[in-house]
Parts: sequence; structure tokens; C-alpha cells
Amino acid sequence: MRGFDSRYPHSRWSRENMGKIIKKGDRVELVFINDTMTRLKPGSQGTVFDIDETQSERMIWVKWDSGETLALIEGIDKYKIVAKN
Repeated sequence: MRGFDSRYPHSRWSRENMGKIIKKGDRVELVFINDTMTRLKPGSQGTVFDIDETQSERMIWVKWDSGETLALIEGIDKYKIVAKN
């Protein structure tokens, strides 16, 4: 895992995510999501079922307890890990 590079403050490994090692099966709680079409609200919880990484972004796919399946985009959406698998 690469660390924060100040030359690229919007890169996928931002300062806020340093030290967050998220894995499939971890439980997360939504803090903020940049999606106006979802019914998810801050405090919604779910389970990570996949992590998709490209060179430009990292998507954390979550099966939310509400029944919705939606990815969090690292560096844009905010979450906290509430239980490790």
C-alpha cells in the first residue's frame, strides 16, 4: 500500500484514509456519500463484499443493511469501520 504523496492530494491514498485497511467482510458505517439518488443516510451500516481498485480510484462495494448494494468511492465518500472481519 502506498502512502500519501503531497504532489497528488486527490489520489486514492489520501491522508484521511492512511491506516485504514479495509477488507471483505468488514462492517462499515456511512458518514457521507456524494450520491443524491441513494436512500442511504449517515449512520447506515453494511458489509464490504468487494474492493475494486483502478489506477485512479478505489471502490468499496457494500451490501447495506437496508438491502441496497452501492459502492463507496475512496477519497470522496466517507465511512468508518465499525467491525473488522
